[in-house]
Amino acid sequence: MIRKVLCLCLVIISLASCVYSAEAERDPLPELLLFRQRTETQNQSQSKLQITRSYPETANKTVNRAVAKMVDRLSEAAESKLPGKAAKSAQADTGVTVRVTGTRTASFFVLAHVAVDQEPRWADFETAVYDLAAGRELALDDLFDASADEIIENAVREQLTAYFPDIPAGQKALDRLCAEIRTAPFTLSPAYLQFHYHASELYRGKVTLMHVRIPYRLLTESMTDYAKQELDNSNYLLAALTFDDGPGRGVTANILRILREWCAVGTFFNLGRPMRSSHDYIAWEHNAGHAVQSHTYSHTDRLSDKTVMFEEKERFAREQTEIIGIPPAYMRAPGGNDKLYAKYGIGMPIVHWTTLTGDASGKNKANFANTMVHTLKETSVILMHNTGHHSVQAADSIADRLYKRGYMFVTVDELFEIRGMPMQDNVIYYGDEADQQE
Repeated sequence: MIRKVLCLCLVIISLASCVYSAEAERDPLPELLLFRQRTETQNQSQSKLQITRSYPETANKTVNRAVAKMVDRLSEAAESKLPGKAAKSAQADTGVTVRVTGTRTASFFVLAHVAVDQEPRWADFETAVYDLAAGRELALDDLFDASADEIIENAVREQLTAYFPDIPAGQKALDRLCAEIRTAPFTLSPAYLQFHYHASELYRGKVTLMHVRIPYRLLTESMTDYAKQELDNSNYLLAALTFDDGPGRGVTANILRILREWCAVGTFFNLGRPMRSSHDYIAWEHNAGHAVQSHTYSHTDRLSDKTVMFEEKERFAREQTEIIGIPPAYMRAPGGNDKLYAKYGIGMPIVHWTTLTGDASGKNKANFANTMVHTLKETSVILMHNTGHHSVQAADSIADRLYKRGYMFVTVDELFEIRGMPMQDNVIYYGDEADQQE
């Protein structure tokens, strides 16, 4: 009898150990990569001007000073682009999109943009990638040897010419950019090597930016020892913050600043109708490096009409492309009706979610994160909205909770890229591995 009890205890302990191992499979970010940003805002109510700057506060003071100089330099340039009193509203915002990777590497994408009367007017940027432990700025040569150049050049050429498809790219300028990849501005996201350019370099009169993203899996043979150590994020807790139903006047700007303060990124599933009067927000989302995607044009409930689905898809893609140069790469179905869009072959990956926040009700709660935490997974796609003050509260409280738990913030496509699942058309994607449907 005693032997049976002992065996039973061993089985229970073994099972408990398995459960614990499964839950502990992914790790939180190291402390060095957990930091926030400080924001300074100057409002001039009489002239309806707003000037904003943000400054990352890492554990390395040398890095902080270097990035702060970039912020101040770009902010001064942005303020010089502000219009006179004729404008109804204007803002000059300068801040940093921070991306972290590995155990000690942080990328700083410093963006300055000016918007006037709900239209993007001007944008500029600087980049820097640092080893935070050493306080050393990294060059591309520290990460990839020359064998990567052909892959990078092909990606730069292909992705840059995909912008503004109705306008021919300047060929001489394109050749020059491809020849200068070793010195081009770049950052490291959790999943991609990223290069950044002004759209005006190839497309006259365009004021937005262009981003080129190359998955690390295509560059593994060219990685230095440092890169091999620092560009694998497969063992971290991952959170993709997603925002439906925007853009929202007076809401989206606050959400973007909250994401920035928590050193987070978002995936914005926008609607076409509000997008028409918020070109400035769409440009800001894209320029800052967030994922700008589709929630259909009108959130239609005519789901039995295949023609309407495809008309809305094409209209949304056309109007987004007019603003930022590229269409959405994936979508979220209205009301979570994923299977019907997959059945009709909508021709895009379809994103569901793992985690609800309860912010859609419009009721103010002390902490929206208390709702979210019950369904939070080790890799989570978190559903929020972009429609009111409650959305801003939700973004802040949820980012706070995830930050304290050590989650790495990623876009939806980065989450699946890190998991070794590049997104495919007409496939429904969930955040958690157990829920994923192939």
